[in-house]
Amino acid sequence: LNKPAFILSTEKNSVVTMRAKKLKIPVIQGVSDKAKAIKKLIDENNYNLTQVLYVGNDLNDYAVMQLCGYKVCPSDSHPKIKHISDVCLNTSGGNGIVRELLEEVLNVDFIKVLYRVSS
Repeated sequence: LNKPAFILSTEKNSVVTMRAKKLKIPVIQGVSDKAKAIKKLIDENNYNLTQVLYVGNDLNDYAVMQLCGYKVCPSDSHPKIKHISDVCLNTSGGNGIVRELLEEVLNVDFIKVLYRVSS
């Protein structure tokens, strides 16, 4: 579970700021071009775009999702985003998509993670 995570947003929103702080995830806000922003993030951290999992839901995510190796979207995403996604979640945006992604798609067992229970 020790993988880097970021929130990338076109908006500057205090709710997003607080969510990122609560989750202890860096947030990059006020981004006009998400594709350019993720390329910069990749270059600065020596990541590999083919290994990036990106969760997006609307047309402003389309170009950046095309660059990433894994594409995921919530159930209420724009149809064009659903079309390019590798996984369309059952959950709608804002209703636990990260939990569904981790538990149902990536098979993370939070009991083991949170309480360090062995198999």
